[in-house]
Amino acid sequence: MNIEKKKEKRTKEFIYMIPKLNAVEFIGICNLFKVKILTDGAEPRDFSELLEDCIDTYNTLNSKKQKEILKLLKQLKKENKKAVKANGSSTEHK
Repeated sequence: MNIEKKKEKRTKEFIYMIPKLNAVEFIGICNLFKVKILTDGAEPRDFSELLEDCIDTYNTLNSKKQKEILKLLKQLKKENKKAVKANGSSTEHK
């Protein structure tokens, strides 16, 4: 598999993982990527704009950083599943 296909696969995986985050985790990703959550008028930005900015930032990262982010997202997903089993309620989207 060539480099471009691998990068495209990682981007697809990133996009797939984002909806599985709860709101606080998504805001954490936005902060990690230094994506502005509020407009200059202190109004919250649309989710679609935030997601687009996160994807754009993710695509600028080198492959090592992209892999680290995916590893983090997978770890969050695993922890959410454990919390669901322990509490009997869900904080993630399925």
